[in-house]
Amino acid sequence: RIMRLIYIILISLALSLGAAIGMHCRSVSILREQQQQERRPRSLFLQPLWLVGTLILLMDAIGDFVFIGFIPQSILAPLGALSLCWNTILSPCFQPDERISPVSICAVIVIYAGTLFTISFAGNASPEYDLEDIVSFFAEKRFRIY
Repeated sequence: RIMRLIYIILISLALSLGAAIGMHCRSVSILREQQQQERRPRSLFLQPLWLVGTLILLMDAIGDFVFIGFIPQSILAPLGALSLCWNTILSPCFQPDERISPVSICAVIVIYAGTLFTISFAGNASPEYDLEDIVSFFAEKRFRIY
């Protein structure tokens, strides 16, 4: 069971890295089209790099959807914060004029450490509720206060 969680977490990390790459592919494609002086910019659907980026993002979304059924949200949700980290790390690779500041590097380290800490202590059980349970939650005082 623990190995299964580790595999899913690693795959989720790879998917979030892929999503960051997909986003950067799309933005680079759009920037390249805008810089073309000799012709009118093509539609997004006619830009191969944009299409590759979109396909990568689509695969990430499908993977996220599938993994929601395999592991609890308390583990999967913190992994979403890593998309910000991947974007920060990959920015100079796709846009050479981008620079990562020391503060950004520290922030990325803190986010990674916080994510690992959160995942380490997250519950790995997903309770199942039927309709009667959910309706009873709405009737509770703490819900009304919230």
